[in-house]
Amino acid sequence: MKKIIVLTSAILLAVLNLMAQSSGYYTIPEDKSVVSGKLANGMTYFIKKNSNPAGKGEFFIVHNVGAIQEEDNQDGLAHFLEHMAFNGTKNFPGKTMLDYLNKIGVRFGYEVNAYTSKERTVYNISNVPLNRNSVVDSVLLMLHDWSSYITCDPKEINKERGVIREEWRLGDNARGRMYTNTAKILYTGSKFAERDVIGDTAIINNFVPSVLTDFYHKWYRPDLQAIVLVGDFDVKEIEKKVVSLFSKIPKVAKPSAKINYSVPQNDKPILGYFTDPESKALSVKLYYKHKAPTAELKHSTKSIHDKLAITLAVNMLGKKLDIAKDKPGALYRTAVAVTGDGNGDMNYIQMTVSPIGKNLKDAFIGLVTDMKRVKKYGFSEKDLALSKEDMLKKNAVNINSMADLKNGQYVEYIVRHFTQDEPLITDRERLQLERKILEEITLNDINSSLNRIFPDSNRVFVFAGNIADKETFPSESFVLSEIYKDIDKTLTPFEEHAIAKDLYDFSKISAGKIIEEKAANQFGYKEWRLSNGLIVYWAPNDENGAKIHIHGESDGGLIHMLTNDLTKGKMISNISRIKGLGNLNDKELKAFMIGKTSGVFYSIGRDAKVLDASSEKSDAELLMKQVYLNFTKPVFDSLSYVKFIDRQKEMMKDMSEEIIYMDSVTNFIYSGSPIVKSLKSKDLEGLVYNEVVDYYRKTMCNATGFKFVFSGPISENDAKILVERYLATLPVLPVNLKVINSSPIYAKGCKNMTFKSKTATTPRTVISVLYSGDMKYSAENYIKLSVLRYVLSDRYLNSIREEKGGAYYVSVADQVFVKPQNRVSLRVDFETDPKLSYDLLALVQSEIDKIVKDGPEQRAVNDAVLFMKKKFGEAESKKAFNEARFTSMLFEGVDLYDGYVKMLEKITPADLRKFAAELFKQNNKLTMIKEPETK
Repeated sequence: MKKIIVLTSAILLAVLNLMAQSSGYYTIPEDKSVVSGKLANGMTYFIKKNSNPAGKGEFFIVHNVGAIQEEDNQDGLAHFLEHMAFNGTKNFPGKTMLDYLNKIGVRFGYEVNAYTSKERTVYNISNVPLNRNSVVDSVLLMLHDWSSYITCDPKEINKERGVIREEWRLGDNARGRMYTNTAKILYTGSKFAERDVIGDTAIINNFVPSVLTDFYHKWYRPDLQAIVLVGDFDVKEIEKKVVSLFSKIPKVAKPSAKINYSVPQNDKPILGYFTDPESKALSVKLYYKHKAPTAELKHSTKSIHDKLAITLAVNMLGKKLDIAKDKPGALYRTAVAVTGDGNGDMNYIQMTVSPIGKNLKDAFIGLVTDMKRVKKYGFSEKDLALSKEDMLKKNAVNINSMADLKNGQYVEYIVRHFTQDEPLITDRERLQLERKILEEITLNDINSSLNRIFPDSNRVFVFAGNIADKETFPSESFVLSEIYKDIDKTLTPFEEHAIAKDLYDFSKISAGKIIEEKAANQFGYKEWRLSNGLIVYWAPNDENGAKIHIHGESDGGLIHMLTNDLTKGKMISNISRIKGLGNLNDKELKAFMIGKTSGVFYSIGRDAKVLDASSEKSDAELLMKQVYLNFTKPVFDSLSYVKFIDRQKEMMKDMSEEIIYMDSVTNFIYSGSPIVKSLKSKDLEGLVYNEVVDYYRKTMCNATGFKFVFSGPISENDAKILVERYLATLPVLPVNLKVINSSPIYAKGCKNMTFKSKTATTPRTVISVLYSGDMKYSAENYIKLSVLRYVLSDRYLNSIREEKGGAYYVSVADQVFVKPQNRVSLRVDFETDPKLSYDLLALVQSEIDKIVKDGPEQRAVNDAVLFMKKKFGEAESKKAFNEARFTSMLFEGVDLYDGYVKMLEKITPADLRKFAAELFKQNNKLTMIKEPETK
């Protein structure tokens, strides 16, 4: 065993040092606090001391192999092996590994998990309490077993086939098929086009166990593995444990050579067409493939410079396309430009445009034309300044949020170092480097490289949409003729938006006053009564990464509106998306906000108006200005309104079956209440612009009754100045609220709804069961409901997933309500094979019946209590949690966490049986089934 700190080779250092002398680039300094080494069997390890959170540790095993190593008869087995890691190992047969972890408060699916990609496989046990040596030893032994001693018991394999079939079913939808088929086109000519991780169901259903174990032992071996440990460790002690335990794994005598697969270049454009009967989205995607930097180059700041230059170019391009789409005569409705890290040696730039109506041909022409335009005219200093401002602000926000990195965040960059040859540097340190380099990039750096950033080679076009719209797709000959058409003489530069200099003249405002001040509660909040009658609750928040946050509510929602006004009321949240403020219309405001971190969401709900606003400290006053203008100077534009309404009608006319189903569910569970019914095209046709805007102003430009919770990393004196100037001056007008359209929280009784799917290409049944009942809104009932949810979730994991292989995941969600009456609910959701649906539906009820009759096992209650105590302990010291707790207490009237731990510790199986009986005996059960239409 040779102990090392991972460094670049002497040759690389010499090359990079020479480069530094001539170009200013230099070798990226690496994190020397990470202790690393390589064992005689080839296994690498990394250990990092970190105490956030204190007393906890992250335990990872990283396999530098994945689905790309599979042969054709093994398609999907890398992912299958990941599942088998939790179904028995040499030292932890069956489910004993998960049982042990439950007993120490580490829960499967939350803190015990894994993922498989095309190039790597990572298993983790996270947030492990380090209070006993025996725990550390046991968890290390689990990693040891995952390296080379997963049992792959044939009985467990057969049970897991069903689980993976259901995982495949869950992802085999329009979006999933779009992703898979686009990847096949993008990676044309590479093995990456042949693997999609989930694999071939014919192989999943039929492979013999020896094929899996052969794959496992061929590729999952010490020389391709790393142990990554980050936490509140004694590094020397845990290093001794790692060396002692993992050195016992034998070295593979004749290891198969690992091939690093590449993606071929293409001189001519690759064209791909994809249709799907479930998709409702028409789009054109244009990819520019780039060679990823070599391992050597990744360790130089040149790689950061080059990547940032590309990102800046794409950022500027995105802004230009966003402006172009709103111009008269625009050929596309939406445009998005992003960069991405691909597989193998490929990165990419991706542009996506959607057509106006179904005119995909014009959208394609518009995209190709604008790409030629940007290559001819390049970008301006103004473009660069705006994008730099935008990126530098985001960079500063991210650096601030990483002031105190958590254990898991350190793991991420170590995994990238081992699997992708990235330098061993934290994300925060990389961001700091990026900031310095970003400031140095010039316009010439980008404009002189446009033919490299957006080359004529290595282009891939993908046309996608519903199979019914196939006739709208441009032919290959048309596409190629447009790509190569010489339109240089007809091109004109992109137009720029004229941006108003000022958001608003705030010198017109005369500040109000805080007229009364007192302590509010145990969380350190102060109550300030303002001269206009509003109330603000203030508390400082100096935690690392803390933002300015304002949350406000007042009575007055949809239930208080006349039935004839409900359509206009529901439009309030919709037209907020096209709202300007002060002196700026919506487009000018969007441009004005580039490089700024503040955002305000002001909307109306069932029974209240709600405002949520947040920003970085640097934009605290801007945030308050936006809040003020939301109440006083919203700006609407008739042209933007007409375009918005037309887009909404277009989407409503062509809604996906999934949206239609969700609408049906909403109407069903709320008994068809007009409050929750979604707007239809005919509703929009009856609206008049001036009436909608007037109703918005009448409803939303009134702060009467608002209470605001305000916190952030600023001084109390600064907070008072902002409050007096921008909140104490909000308009407060008389209002007479009366409940006109009450809406129940879930229909009562036992009712069923069945929706027949006509478009699904993969047989699937979607099952939702919603239980509800009248119960007092109290901390005790909230805790009992949470424990019951935990217990039921584990039961369904074991019965529906593990025993029946009937679902990949069973969601169990709980809610408690104060208004309009005290109620609680539990909802069970999953997808399955139609052949199993009614058996599994019966199983949902039978597990509940068992708890009502006999109560849960003591072990199950113990596991739930331990996990929930741990999570509460992690949260209660955080000011963000206490802010949410205080806000809930303020507006709902009850502190749901008062005496939380003591009540948790007192809960018995008998308590839960009694609670479950009280809830379920009310016989409020709504069953919703979406299943294939029988033909």
